[in-house]
Amino acid sequence: MLARLLLPALPPFLAANAGITVSVTTFCARQRDIGDADLSFGFTRPDRGRRRIRRLAELTMSMAASSACREGERSVLPVWSFRDGVWLGRQGSGNGSTELHITHLEDVATLVRDGFGTAMLPDYMIGGYSGLVRFDSSDDEPAELVLPVWMSLLETSGRSSAVRAVAAICCDVIQANLPPARVDDRRLDVPTEDDRE
Repeated sequence: MLARLLLPALPPFLAANAGITVSVTTFCARQRDIGDADLSFGFTRPDRGRRRIRRLAELTMSMAASSACREGERSVLPVWSFRDGVWLGRQGSGNGSTELHITHLEDVATLVRDGFGTAMLPDYMIGGYSGLVRFDSSDDEPAELVLPVWMSLLETSGRSSAVRAVAAICCDVIQANLPPARVDDRRLDVPTEDDRE
C-alpha cells in the first residue's frame, strides 16, 4: 500500500532532479510490533566525469505498531524527546539509526517538511487500527487524542535535498489520506496525562 501511495509522486521529483536514481526496497512486515521498516528509498547519482556511483542518502519509512505505543513497551525503544520545535535528546538504536517519539501528526508534518528524517506511517495507513486520525484542534473543542507516531532518521540523510523533497511528497500523501475525525478515547490503549499523574 505504501508503494501504491508514494510511487506515483516520484516521477515529478525525478524529472526535476536529472541524474538521480531512486531504488525502492520493500521489507517483510512480520515484525511490525518493533516497527521494522516497510519501505526504503535509496538515492544515487553518478559523479560528474567519473564512472563511480555516489550514494546520496537513504530514506526509510515504517509504521508505528499499536503495541509499541503502550506505556509498558515504549520505554524499550530509542526515543527523541520533542517539544515546541526543540530537540531535547536522542538515543541510538542497534542498527545505527535514531528514532523520534512525538505525539501529534501535525508535528510529523512540520518535521518532515523541515527535512528531519521521514514520517513513519502508523498502522492505519496499511489498514490496521482504524481509530487513528490526524490531530486537529479548535478553540471550541479540546484537542483529539492521537496515538504516538515513530520516525526514523538515518544519520546521512539529514541535509540531503533529495530526501527532503521525497519526505515532503510523503508528508503530502499522509495528510491527504487523513480526514479529520473524532477519536473515542476508550478505544485507545495509551495512558492519558491524568493516568500518569
